[in-house]
Amino acid sequence: MGKIVKELSPELAQLLYESLEDKYDPYKLVPEQVFKNPIQIKVFNIYDFFDDQLKSFIDLSKAENARSVFWLPPTGWNRLDYYVEIDLLDSCKDLNSSISNQWEELDYTFLSEGGCLYNDKMNWIVQVSMEFEIIIMGVFEHLKDSWSHFHLKPYTKQTFLDEFEFRAEEYEGVSYSYAKKDSEKMNATDVYPIVKNYFE
Repeated sequence: MGKIVKELSPELAQLLYESLEDKYDPYKLVPEQVFKNPIQIKVFNIYDFFDDQLKSFIDLSKAENARSVFWLPPTGWNRLDYYVEIDLLDSCKDLNSSISNQWEELDYTFLSEGGCLYNDKMNWIVQVSMEFEIIIMGVFEHLKDSWSHFHLKPYTKQTFLDEFEFRAEEYEGVSYSYAKKDSEKMNATDVYPIVKNYFE
């Protein structure tokens, strides 16, 4: 298959982002709500996403009869000069293997400031957040018959809190009063807004 990394001009970036504007706000960052009126939201561990090498999203897109999958860099990115476009109609014998090989060659730092993943059906959009080590999937259409092709396991509200919630008793080398104050601050600014915006 051809190269999945493509040159991105400012004009093309604007057109691509405008195509998403009814469902997604690229100017917001997690923990803010980046989606507009999703019917469902799923949150995943970003390292599970890396290990999956796009397979879940490729297989889901195929089940939707999508033609292409895209990754766009975030607006304001200082290297807004390329994007990813995967042609799902490519005649490559083993499309998933070819994509995985190219995906491994990419420098994951290009995801470090966020960006979004979607396909041409636009039934879902994924927000990447390296800061919080999660990806968040906003779903805009019912995909009941397609989810069987999806392999990543999302967090529940409880499993997310189990992993991310700050707890004073787990701090080391500081006083309990400091740990309590700091944990409350971190939960209030980071963890609980994610729970409110993406799990409730």
